[in-house]
Amino acid sequence: MAGTRLIDYREMKRQVDLLGPDLAERRLIEAFEKKHLGPHDFTVAELAEAFMGREWVGNLRPKSGRYYSVRQLQEADASAVAFSQFSNVTGQWLFAEVKAGWEQEDLVFSKIIPEKTTKVLGMELIPSMSLPSDEFTVIPEGGEYPQSGISEDFQHRGRLQKRGDVIPVTKECILSDLTGLLLEHAKKLGEMLAVNKEKRLIDCCIDEGAGAVSAALSGGHRYYWKNTSYATYQATTPWVNIRAANGLVDHTDIDQAWLRLVQMTDPYTGEPLRVQAKHLIVTPQNLMTAWRIKQTTNVATHAGGYAVTGDLMATDAPSPINQVVGDLQIVSSQQLAARAATDTDWWLGDLAKAFRYYSAWSVSSEEAPSNSHEAFTRDIIFQHKVSEMGTAATFDPRYMVENQA
Repeated sequence: MAGTRLIDYREMKRQVDLLGPDLAERRLIEAFEKKHLGPHDFTVAELAEAFMGREWVGNLRPKSGRYYSVRQLQEADASAVAFSQFSNVTGQWLFAEVKAGWEQEDLVFSKIIPEKTTKVLGMELIPSMSLPSDEFTVIPEGGEYPQSGISEDFQHRGRLQKRGDVIPVTKECILSDLTGLLLEHAKKLGEMLAVNKEKRLIDCCIDEGAGAVSAALSGGHRYYWKNTSYATYQATTPWVNIRAANGLVDHTDIDQAWLRLVQMTDPYTGEPLRVQAKHLIVTPQNLMTAWRIKQTTNVATHAGGYAVTGDLMATDAPSPINQVVGDLQIVSSQQLAARAATDTDWWLGDLAKAFRYYSAWSVSSEEAPSNSHEAFTRDIIFQHKVSEMGTAATFDPRYMVENQA
């Protein structure tokens, strides 16, 4: 409820006096987390006065002929909440705006591709077992059951990388009440972290950019299967998931990509993979074409050409896209064409099965300890660090097909 004044300085101060500093801090932070309060419901100056007292705020402005120390800044008002509690509440106040920037609705790849939490920060082995074949030996009465020929299967994902920035709260922010600029910086920081993650996920999905290297290298997103690195899209074995000369024009092009997808086989048994096309990924230049193909409910085929005499035979049928391929979700991004270096290629498959984002932690905030040096030399009263740590990874490229025009 940005812009709605739900609480002011007097009410906040009354809550601090009534509940005590600890409980007042917890109540405010809980209100932020549940979105009962928003960052725009009060200012940084009001927070400072409510928690630290007006004398503390007044001492931020040096007075002629008066000596005070940085320590006095933090202890000026004996009735105020401890400095750390003020910093905690302000950090949560700023983080609410960071989260608003992080949770952008238009970052579609980040919404679709699953995020997996891991405690392993370096390169990680992801073990699995090969599937048994459906070829079973007939067992006679009293006969011994054979043992299934299961073998080890494994892959690696790349090491996690950390990204973030620091939000400093200065004297000027409090004295001049630069709340708008402070909140704008916090939201923009959240937005840029989210955009950075989205770009890396796009690069992973189309196998482009700086991450188009082995997972054994820093930032590599490629499929590292059984100690060998593979480009995501292959024209030859061990799988084929490139369809050349297949620009997106009508339903027949999707049919060609779908056929390549359903021909994918398990590397151990040779049986067809259980693949379902869920996502049609296109650049904005192909977005209207994709929409038209998806919305088409009926297609007509003509036989005999355009004869000047005789009857022209036509066959009408429901669109095979919805009936055979399934209800495709069209996925597009303004970032896609630039990152792919083409506006005509497109992709078909299941993004959620083909790719992962491995994360040590999602976007989070940490409070810096009180630093007299920073307060004295740079007028930074306190600082809050925002960061996330993770990496995009190709989990199984057999669930995707790249189509080149």
